[in-house]
Amino acid sequence: MSKTALIVDDSKMASLAIKRALEGADFTNIHMVEQGDLALEKYKEVNPDLVTMDLNMPGTDGINATRQILSYDKNAKIIVITELQLSEDKKKELDGVLEIVMKPVTVAKIEAALTRL
Repeated sequence: MSKTALIVDDSKMASLAIKRALEGADFTNIHMVEQGDLALEKYKEVNPDLVTMDLNMPGTDGINATRQILSYDKNAKIIVITELQLSEDKKKELDGVLEIVMKPVTVAKIEAALTRL
């Protein structure tokens, strides 16, 4: 069965690393957007099995983009992928996010996060 993912990250290098990791975890339909502003629209279009969300992006940041997706689909599976250490307050803002993965992304980190979903 084909698995679909949506990568939301403004860094092309990070997006490609995440894409490789997802491919290693058997995702075959992988869509990418570079702005949080486009995340919900693309989510509605492709109905992904998984979303990876960067937090630090211009325009709509990852926290607000995550909120938008979760308000549309409370069952969305979202993994936050970030290089930032998150305070407890930030983690509370991400209520509903299933996993947080620190950059750099590896297949092992993605697979470990997927097993915890």
